[in-house]
Amino acid sequence: MLFNIDSFFSWNQQQPNAELWLLLGILPNVIGSILFLISAAYGMQEVGHGRLLVFEPDHLGWWISIVNALGCLWFMQSAIAGLPTNLPLEQVFDSTMSMRTTLLGSLAFAIVGFLSLAECSEDDIKPIEAPPSRKNL
Repeated sequence: MLFNIDSFFSWNQQQPNAELWLLLGILPNVIGSILFLISAAYGMQEVGHGRLLVFEPDHLGWWISIVNALGCLWFMQSAIAGLPTNLPLEQVFDSTMSMRTTLLGSLAFAIVGFLSLAECSEDDIKPIEAPPSRKNL
């Protein structure tokens, strides 16, 4: 939701004032990136069954959590690179790095989507058996 605020603000405001740009353009990006990092930690903890840092390269869920965490880190790097250095002029720390790390984060999330599809299909589909009371019917 927070990234949508940033996106809609960027599309609709051609010449925003400095305070509005900080409130609706920068702040949602930073807060959203922090929440992404928290979700990545929870995802890694779920794969590690309560442990945050595990090494299970043979487990597809582990790869999903690692690539997701990388995407979250890249989005956080993008938010940091997009922090203002000169608020009245709307200059940011490094706009090129911000765009590149946003692209990397997006690619990582797309890869997570494909890996998640693969993880869903790796489970065996078993036929549903009738309850014991119905087997004799």
